[in-house]
Amino acid sequence: MSTTDTAAHHITLTTPISRKDIEDIRVGDVVFLDGRITTCRDVAHRRLIEYGRELPVDIRDGAILHAGPIIRVIDEEANRFEVVAVGPTTSMRMEMFEEEFIALHRRAPHRGQGRHGPGHRGRCRRHGALHCVFPAGNAVIAATAVEEVEDAQWRDLGMPETLWTFRVKQFGPLIVSIDARGTTCSSGRRSSTTSARRSPWPPWTRRSAHQMSADDAANTAVTGAVAAIDARAPAARRTIGSGAGRRGRSPRGPSAAP
Repeated sequence: MSTTDTAAHHITLTTPISRKDIEDIRVGDVVFLDGRITTCRDVAHRRLIEYGRELPVDIRDGAILHAGPIIRVIDEEANRFEVVAVGPTTSMRMEMFEEEFIALHRRAPHRGQGRHGPGHRGRCRRHGALHCVFPAGNAVIAATAVEEVEDAQWRDLGMPETLWTFRVKQFGPLIVSIDARGTTCSSGRRSSTTSARRSPWPPWTRRSAHQMSADDAANTAVTGAVAAIDARAPAARRTIGSGAGRRGRSPRGPSAAP
């Protein structure tokens, strides 16, 4: 389900997410997520695709977060955890697995950091998926949107690579970088030798109308995202002040092999 705050141009997506929910969402829109989101990094992708393991979490029509959160164990036997920080990781690292991953799990919007490769535009278009970017440097603020850790799978991979399923409320701001039509903020960049000869301006100053529109949308989205982050900063400061920011050691260099 999706709802829109027309005054703020903020969209709320609630899992499970249908294709109809995202068909009108465009590059540069600011999205907040309600419902469930599961973290999944490159080692878990490798285990799924290369080793043929079944994903122990049903994420069809759900949302995937490319992140390695910092989790504090409250009660190991009762599986009670506290989320200290949720820092997105670079989505490009999952690029080689994404075609099969999205095909297997339908429409799961992906949230991460940085750009995907050029092939991801076609994947989002074919499967009706979104790729969103969470502003870097706000991992503690992201944690304030997590209401509960509902599940933890593949914990043998270590804390960052575990499949953590969170119940979230207004998780964001998430800036749409690739929409379900396969449009990206950079998809309007085209070069033409002929037009370059005719133009009096150097190449790095020229932008197509499409690119200007996409860039303007992205700039507007960043402004909205900054405002949303500022609104959540007091809650994040309370989290840090409570001592929840202490980090425990976790295994490094996990193997994807079963």
